Amino acid sequence: MEDRFKLVLQRETKVLPVYVLTAAAGGPTLHPAKDPGSKAPVEDRLEKVSGSLHLDKATMKEFCKALSRQMDRVVVNETEISGAFQFDLNFESGRDRSGVAIFSAVQKQLGLKLRPGNRPIETLTVKSAQRTK
Repeated sequence: MEDRFKLVLQRETKVLPVYVLTAAAGGPTLHPAKDPGSKAPVEDRLEKVSGSLHLDKATMKEFCKALSRQMDRVVVNETEISGAFQFDLNFESGRDRSGVAIFSAVQKQLGLKLRPGNRPIETLTVKSAQRTK
């Protein structure tokens, strides 16, 4: 792509608004993955219409990545929880992507908490590109 489109990219770290994922006051209520030693891929079903997210054998990093696709900001994992888990999250889905319903669902169903914050995030910027003939 770099040769064909004369694409020039630049990686940089910027402090951006994010959602920070931590353990809630009562502690997490996560379900360990069924057969965590299996090499089967993580199943990621995000259903925006019905408002549900299902992940199997997912780490907290993978869960945050899936949540980020639903939210209007990146979700950063600060739980310090390791291992693979089965996530079944159900929330009210609406037209806006503010994620308000997800905040309470994450806390009630998983014992985790989402809060707004600012963190350094690596970004990729297109510095220049040319049209092909």
